[in-house]
Amino acid sequence: MHILSTDSCPVIKINTKVEILHIFDFPSTNKQFVTIKDLENFNLNHKGHKEDIISTIELTSNTFH
Repeated sequence: MHILSTDSCPVIKINTKVEILHIFDFPSTNKQFVTIKDLENFNLNHKGHKEDIISTIELTSNTFH
C-alpha cells in the first residue's frame, strides 16, 4: 500500500491509499508511468455493483509518500 501524494491524477484524490498494479518503463523518453488502484473509494456501475477506480499516471519522485 502507498499513499498518493500528487494531484496529477484526475480520478484519485491526493492522500488516498493506493495499490500499485503495474509500472511501465519508457527508456526512450526516460519516463515511467504507474497504474494504481484506489483502496479507499469505488464507483458504482449501472447495476449498482462496486467497481474499482484505476488510473495510470507518470511516476515521479513526488508520486507517493
